[in-house]
Amino acid sequence: GAFEVSTAEPAEAVLTRIQIEPDARATWSTGSRLPAESSVGGFAGARPLTDFDATELSAQVQLNLTTAALLTKHALRRMVPAGEGRLVHTASRAAVQTDGSGFAYSVSKLGVLHLVQMAARETHGTAITVNAVCPGYIETDMTASLPETVKADLMARIPLGRLGRPEDVAEVVAF
Repeated sequence: GAFEVSTAEPAEAVLTRIQIEPDARATWSTGSRLPAESSVGGFAGARPLTDFDATELSAQVQLNLTTAALLTKHALRRMVPAGEGRLVHTASRAAVQTDGSGFAYSVSKLGVLHLVQMAARETHGTAITVNAVCPGYIETDMTASLPETVKADLMARIPLGRLGRPEDVAEVVAF
């Protein structure tokens, strides 16, 4: 199932909002195989390093990294005994290439990449895969509200000439 987080919520509160399909809920509760989990998080906050504040940094880390870490912890507790499962987190292009997305957002997404590497290392030798996707800008309500000058600058830097679509990322995650 899917849900949207539009503000910085405490990580545990976000986890309680995750909706699992009825048949997956049954396997989750019995501690057997959880077939797959995926996480996506983010909110606007593109302030430069000289302008960010501790509250923004804390909120971005809470939403992007802490939530992903808790989801990973709980998912792996069920996947490891089963010896199999799929976990995919959504990081960001901003985690690997500075693009003006803002310091707090970028470092929180970089933390997600390191989380994925650690989880993959800890599950080495099993049939559990842990991966991340790093999309660029995606068509969302948040990007729709960007000023036209910002959108034009983005389009000039995107070889495809358009923003990504949620289904583009979903297809990569489902693969």
